[in-house]
Amino acid sequence: MDFAELKKILVKENVNPIEYDILEKGYVTGFDGYIIESIESGYGLYYMERGQKNLIAEFSGEKEVCLAFLKELAKTGDPQLAKYI
Repeated sequence: MDFAELKKILVKENVNPIEYDILEKGYVTGFDGYIIESIESGYGLYYMERGQKNLIAEFSGEKEVCLAFLKELAKTGDPQLAKYI
């Protein structure tokens, strides 16, 4: 899975775009959400709440961070995403 495929899944499953950011702004426009950022060692997966961004994990590859992103969203409010994991 790559970022383009991940974004297609999120649109198809009607995940609200204010809940996530993938390699764009580095923040979410809603109250809380998940962020994927490019970092020196690969990609960082973050959870942001009330403006505070916390690192969940670092990944060396695109596939790994995409799957972890889906797992996080599936367990915290978008259970329909579990079928893609």
